[in-house]
Amino acid sequence: MAFRIRWTIPAADDFESLARKIEEKSDLIEARQVALEIYQAIEGLKAHPHLGQALPDYPKLRHRIVSSFKVIHQVFEEERVVEIVRILHQRQNLAKHLE
Repeated sequence: MAFRIRWTIPAADDFESLARKIEEKSDLIEARQVALEIYQAIEGLKAHPHLGQALPDYPKLRHRIVSSFKVIHQVFEEERVVEIVRILHQRQNLAKHLE
């Protein structure tokens, strides 16, 4: 049985914000393409929840790099849930956004 995806409010805000920023700096097509890549990567976690690397300072969290962004998630085995914690640009300070 596949896992379910659960978004935190900060992750949903991150997703919306990154698409808006890309659209402002580039164009709507690129923003949609990046958003689609991220969304598809997240959907892939339903079948493969443990994809990505563990974060050294946050052992319960994992991350995948998708189009210059880190999709940070946590797996809840008993609930069969993958929670999307944050979506941050690779250059953003993780500690600042995860505390």
